[in-house]
Amino acid sequence: MVSLTRPQGSPRLPPVPLEWVETDSRRWDGARPFECVHWREITKGLVYDGPCQVAVKDVPDAKIERPTDVLVRITATNICGSDLHMYEGRTDLEAGRVLGHENLGVVAEVGSGVERIRVGDRVCLPFNIGCGFCRNCEDGLTAFCLTVHPDPNMAGAAFGFAGMGPFDGGQAEYLRVPFGDFNCLRLPEDAEEKEDDYVMVADIFPTGWHATRLAGLRPGESCVVYGAGPVGLMAAYSAMIQGAKKVMIVDRHPDRLRLAEQIGVLPIDDSKSASHLACWSRLKQTRAAARARKALKVSARRS
Repeated sequence: MVSLTRPQGSPRLPPVPLEWVETDSRRWDGARPFECVHWREITKGLVYDGPCQVAVKDVPDAKIERPTDVLVRITATNICGSDLHMYEGRTDLEAGRVLGHENLGVVAEVGSGVERIRVGDRVCLPFNIGCGFCRNCEDGLTAFCLTVHPDPNMAGAAFGFAGMGPFDGGQAEYLRVPFGDFNCLRLPEDAEEKEDDYVMVADIFPTGWHATRLAGLRPGESCVVYGAGPVGLMAAYSAMIQGAKKVMIVDRHPDRLRLAEQIGVLPIDDSKSASHLACWSRLKQTRAAARARKALKVSARRS
């Protein structure tokens, strides 16, 4: 089994990757388990020090705290637009927290109660932390998990986010993942080669996809998305995947509009009133206009 405690009298070590050796015994499934032979005490993380102040610092090592935990060595992590709310001081995030809720990496250690996830798996981690078995999680409302947050009056938890529990984020070398069997999405064999793509699954891509589902978009309809930021682009791309007849995206930043055009979306420059009005004129001539307004409203809230 995976050893979860530091050997008695062993020295404190600088940040180093875990090393594992096969033990002589075998698990019930015939595979040889691994045992940790290197122990970390201090790792690096991006720490919030106050409004507009972050720094890479030594932070306490993430470790297994409960049998259902998984420890992930982070290999890719995104900076979300919502991180800027905390960075700029618009939340009550306390100083000393490690940021980062869009994470991907390699499983370095698993708790004794973890059955599905194995050391060495490449996994993507969702923004929200769910238990998988409370009423809300079973209904698919994992953002409002009733179990994970330590405050019984709060529903929902997340990595490195204000008001969403004490869980540090993944802009660090290692991340503790509660209820690892439920929260770790095991990736296919090409995960190392395409990790810059798969890390989008942590937040950006599903948020854009969810916006189109809330809008009720159906194949053959047209839609318009307001705001060509990362989530807006993902919403537009999701609409294309779902069979939208025409997808338009409205913004006034040339670099964003160029990206939209590259994925096959019709870019509309909001700073040019004529093109803006022409967009709505085309939409109002079709039944799809209602869908477009909904998609616009939902996507704008998430851009």
